[in-house]
Amino acid sequence: MTAQVVHHERLAWDAARAFICATESDQVFGWLREQVERHFDRRLAEALYESRHRLWARHRLDVVDVERGRWRAKLEDLVIADRSRALPLQQLIAETSARLAQATDIRAHGQPRRADGPHTIDLDRPSDRLW
Repeated sequence: MTAQVVHHERLAWDAARAFICATESDQVFGWLREQVERHFDRRLAEALYESRHRLWARHRLDVVDVERGRWRAKLEDLVIADRSRALPLQQLIAETSARLAQATDIRAHGQPRRADGPHTIDLDRPSDRLW
């Protein structure tokens, strides 16, 4: 039987990059936020939403790097505190990357969506998903 060695720093960095990329897509972000809450906890899912808000508000030029760094530190601490979370995090990175590859609404932080026709606003939809 072989044991898998997890490089926590690399795992946290890869996850941070995937999480920040996911904030560029409404399609992927909603799904990711639900998965983070399901596999980890509600506070971490709320922190993901707060990061997205800071990224889109873009009060700093280096906001993307700052948020990646925050998430790298959070996720590294998470995996070090409980090594059983490494596998779900690896799976979440893979699924997030696959979903991002299929997403049709990716846009750069701070840039509005392209207007490709009339849009309807659903007032019954949670406000954290409206942009």
